[in-house]
Amino acid sequence: MANLSSIITPTNLVTLTGTATLTNKTLTAPTIASANLTTALTLAGVSGTNGQVLTSAGSGLPSWTTPSSGALTLLSTVTASASTTVDVETTFSSTYDTYLLTLTNVVSSAGDQIKVRFKLAGAYVTTATYGYHVSIMTDGSATYAAQAAAVGSAATGILLNDTNNGDLNMVMRVYAPSSSVAKQIDFQGTQRHNNSSRWATGTGLNSGTGALTGIRFSVDSGNIASGTFRLYGIANS
Repeated sequence: MANLSSIITPTNLVTLTGTATLTNKTLTAPTIASANLTTALTLAGVSGTNGQVLTSAGSGLPSWTTPSSGALTLLSTVTASASTTVDVETTFSSTYDTYLLTLTNVVSSAGDQIKVRFKLAGAYVTTATYGYHVSIMTDGSATYAAQAAAVGSAATGILLNDTNNGDLNMVMRVYAPSSSVAKQIDFQGTQRHNNSSRWATGTGLNSGTGALTGIRFSVDSGNIASGTFRLYGIANS
C-alpha cells in the first residue's frame, strides 16, 4: 500500500491524499494494422536516393547503398520479321569495353548465310575491308569444314554459319567499339542444318578505325524471316 499523502508536490499542483492499491498488469504488445510512411525514411539524417537499398553493416545502423546491376545489362532487343536487314544500334559506346550479342532462332527465307557488317564513323561499311575465319563441324562426321577470307580480298562482310533449313542460335562478342583500332568480334553457335546438328565458331574484323556504333545482319538473297537479337553490355568490373 502506498500512502500518497506523503508525496511532496510542487506548488500549484493538486495534492493527492488517501491510499491507492497497485495490482499487476499484463502488457500487451501493440499491433499495427497497416504501416504507412508519409515522410521520407531517414537514417542518421540521410534519406538515400532513388533506387538505393538498405544494407546492414553487421552492427549499428544500416546504410543506403546502390545495388549492383549484375554482369550483363540488356541494352536493346530487335525482332526480325521478313527483314531485309536487322540493325542493332542501341547502344554501342565507351561505357563498356565488351558487348554481347545473342541471336535466337534466326532463320533466313532462302536458307542463305547471314552476313555481318559494321557501322563505323556513322556509316555501314560495304567495302572489301573485312576478314574472317569460321570453323564448322557437323554431327555424323569426324571431319571439319572451314571458310575464310583475308582483309583486302573480296569479303564485304563477315559470314556466320548459314541458316539452311534450320534455326541459328549464336552468341557474339564485340570488343572495344569506341577504340581507334580495327574492330573485332568472335562468335560461336549451333543450328539445325538439314535435320543435323551443326556447330560453328569463328572470328572476324574490319580494318577501319572509326567508332563502331552498329552491327547489321543481312543475307544476299531473300530476307531474315524471323529471329531475336539482343544486345548486352558486359560490366567492366
